[in-house]
Amino acid sequence: MKTVTTLFLLATAALCAGNESDDYLNFVIQIQNDSNQTTHKIDDVAPVGRGTALKGVATSSVFQLWTINRKTAQEYLLDEKTVSSYHPEAEITITSGDPYAAVPRTRVDHPFHVTYTINGLITNDPDIQEAAKSVVMEQTTTAYAEDAITPEGGTTIQQPQQEIRKNGTTQKSMHTLIEAADLTTVRGEEMFTIYAKPDFGVQEASMLARAKVQVWPIAQGSITGIDTATSYARLPNIILDLVDLYPSSTTYVRIYEGQPKPNPPNAININTSFVIIDNAEPQNRRFLLSGLEAFVRKPGSHTVEIIHETPFGSDILAQVYPLKKKSSIKVVAGLHNSE
Repeated sequence: MKTVTTLFLLATAALCAGNESDDYLNFVIQIQNDSNQTTHKIDDVAPVGRGTALKGVATSSVFQLWTINRKTAQEYLLDEKTVSSYHPEAEITITSGDPYAAVPRTRVDHPFHVTYTINGLITNDPDIQEAAKSVVMEQTTTAYAEDAITPEGGTTIQQPQQEIRKNGTTQKSMHTLIEAADLTTVRGEEMFTIYAKPDFGVQEASMLARAKVQVWPIAQGSITGIDTATSYARLPNIILDLVDLYPSSTTYVRIYEGQPKPNPPNAININTSFVIIDNAEPQNRRFLLSGLEAFVRKPGSHTVEIIHETPFGSDILAQVYPLKKKSSIKVVAGLHNSE
């Protein structure tokens, strides 16, 4: 192993993972690989840029990029890298159809993309130590406990490790490997870590890069209060039950004439039914919706649907047909006398 006495620049790629919102505070923790595991902190890191380590790296140091929500105090580990003179370098990024910046996330029925880059492996010297020739990729899946939003109390499974023996960038598209009896209700996370193998004088593998993706369930919804066998002179109030609304979503009720259609041309969106979620985890809502008379003017049979819009598209969470509205009868009359 070599000794590094100069200062190391924090990787720009790591800083780019930070959240640009004023609601978040970014900071970097440097953990020295010494007997005391000495730590140093760089506060208020800009979302994009580079900086100088507070202390030199004598053997190796782990640099962790964190962000904290100023309102909720929720902390997120965005990136982690090991810096030394003898380790290869690695980066991992995860993306999905959801552009949320703080923590990569997806829905259980949609894929995510893992991109990793390896540099510094020696591929043309068979006599070089093994730590210089290959690295190890580790993937773990954690199914959160029921209704939980963090790994505590969950079930973690380590997937088979993968040895990587070449430099360059690789991208993989995959669906979650989290296991559950009902996959539509899965909530959890997947962690991807690249390790350098043990080197002379170092007994354990060293982490080079780590990234995670959170996996959230498919939303569910129901409509109660409509008797499809009844023709209503005055439309009833209805109750909406919404479960696991995606953290970035808009949900509402629409009504249109006739039987269910894929793309109804004259659907009316009920403006009092909109539920807009902008959060870090799924949300539940239950409420009564009244005043449908203002939106359904014509008599006949109508379709009522709950629409759930997310970064992945639109889904119908619930559908009721028919909602029958009676024809109104207009009576014209007058009173007369014989005088």
